[in-house]
Amino acid sequence: MACIIATVGMLNAAIPSGYYDSAVGKNKKSLLSALCNIVGSHTTVSYNGLWNVYATSDVRSNGYIWDMYSTSKYSISNTGQRCGNYSAVGDCYNREHSFPKSWFNDASPMYSDAFHIYPTDGKVNGQRSNYPYGECANGSTLPSNNGVNALGKLGSSTFPGYSGTVFEPVDEYKGDFARSYFYMAAAYNNKISGWDSDMLAGNSYPCFSTWALNLLLKWHRNDPVSDKERNRNEAVYAYQNNRNPFIDYPELVEYIWGTSSSMGWTPGGAVEPEITMPTEGQLFDMGKTAVGHAITLSITVKGISLIDDLLTEMTDNTNFALSPTTLEASTVTSSNGATLNVTFKSLNEGQFSNTITVGSGEIQLSFTVKAEALSGIPALDATQVTQDSFIANWMNISGSGAKYTLNVMQNGTSVSGYPIEVNATEEHHTVNGLTPLTTYTYSLTSDNLTSNTVSVTTAAPIPVLALVYAENALNLTALPGEPSQAAEVEIYTEYITEDITATASGPFEISRDMSAWSSSLTISPDGETIYVRSKAQSEEGTYSGELTLTTASMNGNEADLQLTVAAPRSFIETFENITTGGYWTADKTGTASEWHFENVGVWADTNRHDGVAARFGKSSSHASLTMLGDKLNGAKSIKFWAALWSGDNAPTVDILYSIDGGTNWTKLTTVTIEQSILQQYSFTADITGKVRFKFDRSDGGRFNIDDIEITDNVVSSVSTTSRSDWNIFPAPGGIVVESAKSEQVSVYNTDATLVYEGTVEAGHTTIALDKGIYIVALDDARGRKIVVR
Repeated sequence: MACIIATVGMLNAAIPSGYYDSAVGKNKKSLLSALCNIVGSHTTVSYNGLWNVYATSDVRSNGYIWDMYSTSKYSISNTGQRCGNYSAVGDCYNREHSFPKSWFNDASPMYSDAFHIYPTDGKVNGQRSNYPYGECANGSTLPSNNGVNALGKLGSSTFPGYSGTVFEPVDEYKGDFARSYFYMAAAYNNKISGWDSDMLAGNSYPCFSTWALNLLLKWHRNDPVSDKERNRNEAVYAYQNNRNPFIDYPELVEYIWGTSSSMGWTPGGAVEPEITMPTEGQLFDMGKTAVGHAITLSITVKGISLIDDLLTEMTDNTNFALSPTTLEASTVTSSNGATLNVTFKSLNEGQFSNTITVGSGEIQLSFTVKAEALSGIPALDATQVTQDSFIANWMNISGSGAKYTLNVMQNGTSVSGYPIEVNATEEHHTVNGLTPLTTYTYSLTSDNLTSNTVSVTTAAPIPVLALVYAENALNLTALPGEPSQAAEVEIYTEYITEDITATASGPFEISRDMSAWSSSLTISPDGETIYVRSKAQSEEGTYSGELTLTTASMNGNEADLQLTVAAPRSFIETFENITTGGYWTADKTGTASEWHFENVGVWADTNRHDGVAARFGKSSSHASLTMLGDKLNGAKSIKFWAALWSGDNAPTVDILYSIDGGTNWTKLTTVTIEQSILQQYSFTADITGKVRFKFDRSDGGRFNIDDIEITDNVVSSVSTTSRSDWNIFPAPGGIVVESAKSEQVSVYNTDATLVYEGTVEAGHTTIALDKGIYIVALDDARGRKIVVR
């Protein structure tokens, strides 16, 4: 049997000299153990630190996150796109444990190992939950939202050896995930025997159950290492100081589990030739066609280490045809593989099968194709089956302009709206408004033809287990030695049948009554409202943790918990220690903060308190004064003194704030400076946690600013309203709004779409709403979240 030598390219140049020396000459378990000794010990990145890793490991050249679960365009620089609340694909992204954390009981260092944790769309991550990876031919893909498509599907396994629920990624990334799993088996080979999953064997070799190993080998072979993976390997190495050996040397997989496991490994060593796609004995269903009408199926053939071309042959030459009859070895071993076209055409009604053999010399592989010829209209299998819809398909055999009648039935009775007339040439029709987990049938007729009957069962409803909370509610603040006040969190569920465990990690605790506090609670499947706070911390500083939801069979979404502990301190910026001059574009350190001056100076003349004041310049239409450091303890209010300078036009000044270190800015208010003598301006900010401010003049003339004062806001992080004369309550099929007077009400869904607008009268008003999560606002009152069940 011929072997070839794998080429080691320049992309491996970053591997440290001698890094894999101790693995040379080994195979099977001994090779896996050697890799454990090499890559198992590494620098542990914190879970929050993964966001920093992603800035280099999982970002495209255009600055968007490389999301393997959706076609989203999440900007790496926009921290506001991290989850948070979500209700649809494209809402936000979070951190996906591709190797679910529940399998290893949330233990460290696996919990934050970047080699298996990817930034992915939050909604698709929630759909995947902690189900195994697999293949599911009839799985359900989440619906698109605002132009963002989900990638991957959930359904019953159709891969040989397993029948449970699985999540199937798209083909482009299957190899990525397979090599992540092989990394986990190597890096944690001394731990993996104690982990629990249907994909795992409960041992340290071969680590994976038979079906899972076959699946991972298939994915690894058919989706070779990409530049994306190589670049990610280097980026993670820079943080963790270890590597994924199966990206550096993909042939290691074969020496541990595959065709070369009888030989000792050397970097770039021999790899046994093999046809990797299709698999031995695989069955391809070409579907149905009409008698005398041809259909063609294209089958991808891939292999590794092949030298000789492959010949093709089959057992049924009457109803089937193959093209080409020879597949070039160089094409078969390329990243895309070779294409073998199988054509079926029968002049007789019936079901037909054909065994096809591909091979050369000792390398032979056989698989089967089957097809059915019908005498009437061929009704084809349904596609894109969801919990409430499917696409009915057929073959047009009646020519242009023909009409068919499509009938959809359930338990022998036509469903509402059917039968209907369809254009035969469209060859498909979407059927909507169906019930989950229900079997339907459809068939077609014309004046002189009938079709076969197709049966289709709608998908199971996708369970939802989510945390709902106000923006920034979980950024808690506290004084040293005191717990924070409580933040309100709604546990929202759909189609959950098991008890839920809510867990708070780090210095945080949860309660359902704000009286008894603990690190975990058992919640009913219907969900409920709970409260989160921090435990008392004696030391000033920043603390972090997580709030997570799990059931016996799935993981819900998670939320980051942040705590800032700081003693009361004053913030009064007088600029008195800055040497006069300007107008600068420079950084200057004042009495309370470091500032970035853009067309701003410091002057000792009129319209100042004490010795100096800052002055915004006139030479440019734009000028700004920006804090370069965060103020702890939030901002209850911001005050400053300001005055026009030398009769200039009244300037317009935006006051903005940032709670993410200056990455994103939100406008607090806009003020026009109209007086030529100093007067004080004061605005309520009501911001908790770390904050910094910017004064941005968009137009107008020069003005002086002095004695900027920011007051502490160490209070509850619960989202409150600015008024106490209204309230909202859930009700069957909607909500009840309680108000002290007649006023305007607006209701938005979580996609910020207005779903209701109207006037409520004094007293109680009922508003009908579908099941979901909403924001309700009355006139000048701050919006409140509510869940309609």
